[in-house]
Amino acid sequence: MRKISGAQIFGWIFFWVNNLAIVAVTIISSTNPNDPTIIPHDFLSASFALGMFIFFVVFIQGMAGVAIKRLHDESYWSIVLLIIGIFFNWFYVVSAIWGMSLNQKSGDTK
Repeated sequence: MRKISGAQIFGWIFFWVNNLAIVAVTIISSTNPNDPTIIPHDFLSASFALGMFIFFVVFIQGMAGVAIKRLHDESYWSIVLLIIGIFFNWFYVVSAIWGMSLNQKSGDTK
């Protein structure tokens, strides 16, 4: 079993904080009709918008989870996490850069 690094721990912390925030916003937006979010509150458009949002978020978070888990397998996963961090959540950038530097150090010692 491979030892988990600080970069991965940091990435997992923000992964779960981000997931909890997304679930909380989704629940609040769908239960509070006076909430001024961008999600429409009529049934058909709300279902479609919420479905598309959840599909997109699940895809991005799934990719982030795989990238965090495999952060030290190849440098490719650090780059994937960096791209996700730049476009969606800046905290993933910290884990990606930290993972890249750890990968570089382990590559130097081989």
